[in-house]
Amino acid sequence: AAVAYDEARRQAESDLRDSEARLSGILHNMQDVFFHVDMEGRFVFLSPCAGRVFGYDTVEEMMAVPDVALYFDPDERRRLLQKLAAEGQVHDEVGRGRKKDGSPFWVSINALNVRDQTGCVVGFEASIRDISERKAAETQIFKLGRMYAALSRCNEAIIRCTGEEQLFQSVCQTVVEAGGVLCAWIGIVDSGSGRVIPVAHFGAGADYVRGLQIAVSADDPFGMGPTGTAIREHKPQWCQDFREDPRTEPW
Repeated sequence: AAVAYDEARRQAESDLRDSEARLSGILHNMQDVFFHVDMEGRFVFLSPCAGRVFGYDTVEEMMAVPDVALYFDPDERRRLLQKLAAEGQVHDEVGRGRKKDGSPFWVSINALNVRDQTGCVVGFEASIRDISERKAAETQIFKLGRMYAALSRCNEAIIRCTGEEQLFQSVCQTVVEAGGVLCAWIGIVDSGSGRVIPVAHFGAGADYVRGLQIAVSADDPFGMGPTGTAIREHKPQWCQDFREDPRTEPW
């Protein structure tokens, strides 16, 4: 009987180690972060992949500064805690996490209150998923949708407007209102001076547009920007960082 008991105990211990190893592997490799937090906001448990998701070298580094408030936008944390207090759980709530370097990122949050045997809330458990790529795709789709709507309205303006001045102003207004940009302007090339003269504008930056100096010639410092290049090469030009792009230095 003693031998049988020892063998059963060893087998049970072996099974437990195997189960722990499988669980550890799952927690390391899964995309979701799981954690348990007490009423003081301190981590009781934090899954191993948390360090990777939040930009830390190890999960132990996160556990060393265990205040959960440091890892989420304060307003988001306040809103979620209020909802947890009122409803006892939150499901697929979109919020903002905060990485080690302070940069925000989008997360989907599922959480519920943890209660003791008397029914008192003693903390909460949550799962966090990084949805930054999904949000970026949604934003891009939204932007493209607005731009296609603006394009459609510009085509309508071409048919509707009776003169060049009316058409130019209508296109600028449409691009701002339907396309979601801050400012739109149209310029024409003055053949005598070789300069681009703004003739229509809508949105912010009216003073900026009125003071623009843009040339067509590549020999002119004011001709090497996106506008002058677009005119010379007969194709669109894009500037994704106006302050740092060397082409925009004269402005």
